[in-house]
Amino acid sequence: MKKIKAFMSTLSNKGLVIATLGILILLNYIVSFFPLRLDLTQDQRFSLAPVTKDILNNTDDIVTIKLYISTQLPNQVLPIKQELDSVLAEFERVSSGKIQVQTVVPDAPDKEQEAASLGIPKLQFSGFEREKLQVQQGYFGGVIEYGGKSETIPVFEEGANYEYLLISSIKRLTSNNIPTVAFTTGHGEVEQIAIANQLLSRDFNVTTQVLVATEGENIAISDNVSTLVVVGSTQVWQEQEKQILRDFVNSGKSVLLAVEGVEVTENLQAFPVDHNLNDTFSALGLSLNSDLVVSASNEIANFRTATNIFLTPYPFWIRIQPAGVNKDIPALSQLETAMFPWASSISIQGPSLNKSKEQPFILMQTVPQSYTMNENFNLDPSQDFSLDIETKGKVVAAATQTSTGGKVALVGDSDFISDAGFQREQANAVFFVNLVDWLSSDAALSSIRARGISYRPLTVLSDSMRDTVKYGLIAVVPVLALILGFIRINKRK
Repeated sequence: MKKIKAFMSTLSNKGLVIATLGILILLNYIVSFFPLRLDLTQDQRFSLAPVTKDILNNTDDIVTIKLYISTQLPNQVLPIKQELDSVLAEFERVSSGKIQVQTVVPDAPDKEQEAASLGIPKLQFSGFEREKLQVQQGYFGGVIEYGGKSETIPVFEEGANYEYLLISSIKRLTSNNIPTVAFTTGHGEVEQIAIANQLLSRDFNVTTQVLVATEGENIAISDNVSTLVVVGSTQVWQEQEKQILRDFVNSGKSVLLAVEGVEVTENLQAFPVDHNLNDTFSALGLSLNSDLVVSASNEIANFRTATNIFLTPYPFWIRIQPAGVNKDIPALSQLETAMFPWASSISIQGPSLNKSKEQPFILMQTVPQSYTMNENFNLDPSQDFSLDIETKGKVVAAATQTSTGGKVALVGDSDFISDAGFQREQANAVFFVNLVDWLSSDAALSSIRARGISYRPLTVLSDSMRDTVKYGLIAVVPVLALILGFIRINKRK
C-alpha cells in the first residue's frame, strides 16, 4: 500500500512538472504574437525615439533597406549584427509596412560586383578563435533606397548609433528641402575638420564660403546657405567682413562663431589672437574675452619632456559637468558633457540695440571652482593652480536670437570641432552637430545623437573636503574598535 501511495505521489509530482512546462510553452507561444520590449535605461536607448516614429509614419512611399552581409561572420561581429537586426525589426514594426528590409548575400561574383558598385567594401575580419588567429573576408554594409535615390552605409561599425545612422539617411532621402551649411574660409580657419564635414553631410548640404573683402567687390553669400560656421581664425577680420556676418544674422539666418581669444602654440606659449572678432556680436549681448579658463573639472592630458612622457590632470582642458549644460535648449537636452581645450570665456550682457527677440543665454559653463587667466599666461602643467575656490562658473558657450529669427552661437574654442577634438571626446561631435541643427531650425534628430553617450562623474570636492574624508575614514576603524571594546568590557562586568 505504501509503495502504491509513493508511486502515485511521484506520478502526481511529474504530472505537475509536465503541466507547468506545458503552460510555460503555451504562454511563450502566445506572447510571441505580441512583441513586448521593456526598456529600463534612463535615456530609453533601446526604444525608438518619437521623432523616429514620426519620420517613419510620415514617409510617403516604400523605403527599402538592403543589407549586404556575409553569412559566415566571426563571433565578435555577431553581437553587432544582433543589435542591428533588433533596430531594423523595430523600424519594420513601427512603419506599418513602409520599411522593407532585404538581405543580399554577396557570395557570388555578380553580387560582389553589385556591392562594390554601391561603395560597400569587402572587409577583412580577424580575431582569435580556439587559441589561433583567424582571418576571413566578408561584407557588413547596406544601402537605403527611396524614390529612385539611395544612400550607402559602407560599414555598420561597432558601437555606432544605428537608429540615428538609419533614420538620418531616411530623413535625407525623403526630405524635399535640405538646409545648407557653409564653413567660412580666408582668415586662417582650422583646416582639420574632415570629421565635422562628414557628420554634417548626413543631415545638411555642406559647402565653403570665402569671406574676404576686396576693394571694389561685394561678397555674395548664396541664398540657399542657412548657417555660416567660423571655426577658428588667425587673421584679422575687416569691419566690412564682420558686418557681413551681422547682416546675415539680421536677414533671419544663423552664425556659429567658434573662436578662442588666446592662441596656444605646440610648446605651450600663449598670446592673445588678433582676429578682431571679440566684439562682432556685442550689440546682441555676446562678447569673447582674451583669456584662458582654468577649471577644477578637467581632462587628463599627456606631456612630453626631454626624458619621458607623463599624464596629469590639466585644468586648461575643461570638462563640462552635466549641471553646466543648458538642458532647456532642446538640442542640448540629452547632452551631459563636452570638453574644451584652452577655451576663452564669454561675457553676456543685455543687448544694447532693440533688435533682440530675447536675452542672450548660456549654453555651457564650467563648475564654480574655476577662474580666468588674463595675462602672463603660464601653461605649465606642474604648477599649483589653486582651484580650491568657490566662484561663479565661467561661460564658454552662449547664444541669442534676433527678432528676425536669426541666431548666433558663440563658443570660446575652436579645437573642440577639429578632428582631434572629436576623436578625443565623442560628446564634442554631438554638441557641434546638435548646435548646427538648432541654428538651422532643424533640431529634429538632436535627441537621438546623444544616445549611448553618458557621463557619470564623481562629485568634485575641494582639497579641504578631500582631506576631511580621507582622515575621517582613517580614524573610523580604530574608533569603532574602541567602542566595541568598551561595550564588550561593560557586558563582562
